[in-house]
Amino acid sequence: MTPQRAGKLFFTVAAVQVAAVFLMGNVGLYFPWIYDIIPSTLISEGLLVLPALSFAMLTPASIPEMFPVRRVRVRTVLLTLVMLAGVFPAVALVNAVTMLFTENAAAALLPDTTVYPLWTMLLLVGVIGPVCEEFICRGYIYGCLRRSGHPIGAIVLSALIFGLIHLNLNQAAYATLVGVFLALLVRASGSLVPALAAHMAFNSFEVLLMYMVPDEAIKAETGELSEVARMLEMQTAGEGAAADAMLLFGASAGTVIGICVVAAGCVIAALCIHRIGILEEHPAVREESTFAQGRLLGIFTVLGLLISVTFIAWRQLYL
Repeated sequence: MTPQRAGKLFFTVAAVQVAAVFLMGNVGLYFPWIYDIIPSTLISEGLLVLPALSFAMLTPASIPEMFPVRRVRVRTVLLTLVMLAGVFPAVALVNAVTMLFTENAAAALLPDTTVYPLWTMLLLVGVIGPVCEEFICRGYIYGCLRRSGHPIGAIVLSALIFGLIHLNLNQAAYATLVGVFLALLVRASGSLVPALAAHMAFNSFEVLLMYMVPDEAIKAETGELSEVARMLEMQTAGEGAAADAMLLFGASAGTVIGICVVAAGCVIAALCIHRIGILEEHPAVREESTFAQGRLLGIFTVLGLLISVTFIAWRQLYL
């Protein structure tokens, strides 16, 4: 497992995903059902899993080394969920800022999402998606990158790759932040389990929010809409950048409190991440000192970054 293998996988995934977007654009003219959220999500996740499995089979390493799913204590998982609550305000803030320039990618799926039973979306978005992405991004890719001997660089680069594979500006921004958090969990615990738990909880919470919107929209007509629900409704209804800016930067006590919560949440999360390493008493961090420092960025990693960033920019400007 080397950083070069991670770069080649990222390049392959980026190229395949971008090609698939254009291909589906043509196929969709004849088979419009392919745009439905279930087949489109399964296709998207499949385009991540198949290249990763191919690379894994060609990698001279054991399965536990490529995909470390070792058992952790229950309190570690519970602590992970507490940390997620502390990080979530920062994610929400990044999401709100990006919405000044682009649409909310999750909200755009709202009409297609809520036509299905809640359990279907929880299984698809809250379980299948996180499992695929964690095994690939925090398993294989981060596992390869950390062997460069640059622990911080490996965390940041794996998070950036995780963000960019979503191929849209809104999700790329906040997914990169979440990716840093999840990679820190893996580094601290030596296992994918805490990251899986956090990712599943995060996605499931987003799904639950989506299913809350229709009821809140009905309440809005009778004037019973809460302030939090009103913000969510304005975002999903596309009230425009001016309304979002007013909500985000309005001179109010809520803004000041929100900034304090974000700062406190990040500090608490950092302390908890450090504490997990003590609780687990794992050798993963000590093992990093044995890695000889090498090149973190290879030609294929750079090409993958260029492909992803160029496509996101093109999508932002012309779609």
